Amino acid sequence: MDSRPTNTRPSFDRRPLALVLLERNWRWVVYAALAMLLVNSTGDPWAQGLDPKAQRALAIFVVCIVLWVFNLLPLMITSILALVLPPIMDVMPAQEAYSLFGNKVIFFLLGAFILAAALSRSGLAERITLTALRLSGGSPRRLSIGIYVTGAVLSTVMSEHAVAALLFPIVLELCRVMELEPRRSSLGRLLFLSMAWGCISGGVITLLGGARGPLALGILFQTTGTSIGFFEWVLDLLPASLLTLGAGYGLLALFFPIEKTQAAPAEEFLRKRERKLGRLSVRELAVGAIMAATIYSWVMFEHVLGLAEVSLLAVVALFALRLINWREVEESVNWGVVLMYGGAVALGFTLSKSGAAHWLAESLLQGSSPSPFALIALLAVLTIFLTEAVSNAAVVSVLMPLGLALAEPLSVDPKAVTYAIAYVSGLPHVLPMGTPALALAFSSGYLRVRHSVVAGLAFNLALLVIFLIVVKFYWPLMNMGSF
Repeated sequence: MDSRPTNTRPSFDRRPLALVLLERNWRWVVYAALAMLLVNSTGDPWAQGLDPKAQRALAIFVVCIVLWVFNLLPLMITSILALVLPPIMDVMPAQEAYSLFGNKVIFFLLGAFILAAALSRSGLAERITLTALRLSGGSPRRLSIGIYVTGAVLSTVMSEHAVAALLFPIVLELCRVMELEPRRSSLGRLLFLSMAWGCISGGVITLLGGARGPLALGILFQTTGTSIGFFEWVLDLLPASLLTLGAGYGLLALFFPIEKTQAAPAEEFLRKRERKLGRLSVRELAVGAIMAATIYSWVMFEHVLGLAEVSLLAVVALFALRLINWREVEESVNWGVVLMYGGAVALGFTLSKSGAAHWLAESLLQGSSPSPFALIALLAVLTIFLTEAVSNAAVVSVLMPLGLALAEPLSVDPKAVTYAIAYVSGLPHVLPMGTPALALAFSSGYLRVRHSVVAGLAFNLALLVIFLIVVKFYWPLMNMGSF
């Protein structure tokens, strides 16, 4: 063993002590600043015409924005704070604040999560995936289209994150059997981005692809009393959804050319995997029938029964027929998300009822009167850039109360504001932190950030153009006013 002394010298941080302490304890500095803001909000008015109760609500809003945007606390913990601060700060009674957690949209969301768990646990979702990919095979191009379309279609009935998690190991194995080299294969990049982009683009077509839609609907209903039905959402956004879906794959094909490779090994792998599943089981058939009946009821009877009631009846049917058990539900449902949305709905209602949202809107407008089209365009642009770096739930929670407050004096349909925020926030395509589907694609080892940034920015531009064309020419036909 070499025992010779080394010439290394201890290194010292020569920066000022205050800077070192700030870097190591910056979270506590922010917490202290936010606490001081809350305390200060109970004192003299910050501005003329600002009601004391609205001032305290505004302080709560700012605290939650900072915690959400900088992820200083888990999203669901910040949402709990949004639920408990209004009673503590005497903005609204505790009974009223906690009752907001019982919003019907939260129960619709819970039912949708359990239905998705049944689809996944029964094996039906995997069978549909494998069958669709096998039928679309034959060439690398068709395989990539198959992955894209399968992800999009499944994301209309399941969370896009769950669909991406289902597709990921299959796409990874397809790349392996086709001997696609990580970081070098353009086809490998195409397949994984087809998986991610397909799930993302399909997830905004219905209310089942992600929880941001139900969250926005909850804030809309609590704030304005306006509701949007399941089929109404689909119909109002269908042209934008279909055009966005087509543009997405067109951009992928443009940016990621396919190198010469054989698709036969991939087809063989899919056949073997499908055979391993065996014959279609009674459980899969029953789950499929309940899912179909649920969607039919949402479309046909939503105004008679309600979205939440249909969801919960479907859940009862799943348990009554023993198609799922509680342990599977506990393992599959993200309970933190349910907490998060309950608090976010409460925050939106707090801003509206206290008058803080109205004061904020008046302060921003300052007597000006932008056109309805300009407001929707501004909200869409702001949303698409925020959602690339911040959770779409946080984006919806922050922008919905503000957007609805701005819409009122301009006589803009609150549904239009809801779509501009909830729909666009579900389409991050640039950075992996924007959505778990993209993060999964990056974890494969086939992608670098630069691969996604250029194509993703092009997609964002195409999305905004498509969305604003739909706003201008299609929405007036759907009785949402003229833009």
